[in-house]
Amino acid sequence: MDCGAGRHPGHRWGCSMIYDPDYARAYSIIRCLAWSYGYAACLHGSFTRDLDVVLVPWAETTAPPEPVINMMAEQTDTKVQHGSPSDKPHGRKCWTLLFKGFGDPRWIDISVMPRIHAAPAGTDGATA
Repeated sequence: MDCGAGRHPGHRWGCSMIYDPDYARAYSIIRCLAWSYGYAACLHGSFTRDLDVVLVPWAETTAPPEPVINMMAEQTDTKVQHGSPSDKPHGRKCWTLLFKGFGDPRWIDISVMPRIHAAPAGTDGATA
């Protein structure tokens, strides 16, 4: 199956899955913590040089992202990279979690979509 044909013509990609046991362990922890604080955790990317996770606000109320990211770093035994978060398109913010092992080239990028507050009753949510 050619999963990347649209974005990378001529390149043969296999459908991605997590092969790295540390990434699998970290994602299991991240997914559970995300759910506990009102987010859905989704995987994105190639799962090769890094692990890309997107947190989407899912519940009516969610915790602010920064303390959740810090808890994820603590529980996965990673550290938040200095300078995180970075701003991304569509209001997304991205934190990078680094594995603590000396010279470990792996990392986890966790993007968080912004929380959108519901429009007041009687409006269609459109802005002028």
